[in-house]
Amino acid sequence: MTSLFNLTGKAALVTGGNGGIGLGIARGLAQAGARVAIIARNTDKSHAAAKALAEETGVAPLVLTADVSSPDQVATVVNEAKNGLGRIDILFNGSSGFRVGNFRPSGR
Repeated sequence: MTSLFNLTGKAALVTGGNGGIGLGIARGLAQAGARVAIIARNTDKSHAAAKALAEETGVAPLVLTADVSSPDQVATVVNEAKNGLGRIDILFNGSSGFRVGNFRPSGR
């Protein structure tokens, strides 16, 4: 099956990559050969996830900390990911930055 999804030489950025669906995606990308950067707000949880991914896949992900609801932090972390991985080919946004309390229908 991995021959169908060979990502050797590719670099992936996964927001929310320290848990849930994001961690599962990061795992799958690493298993398919991609170099992975995980971005999340909780640094300790990210390092624990990175350790588990390295043990499971043999690929140690780059760990970056940011709140992706902040445009300034996003710009900074994307540059850090590019520097750390050399490039970004794949982006998976698994972060749960949307909060119902912040929602305002357009026109109000």
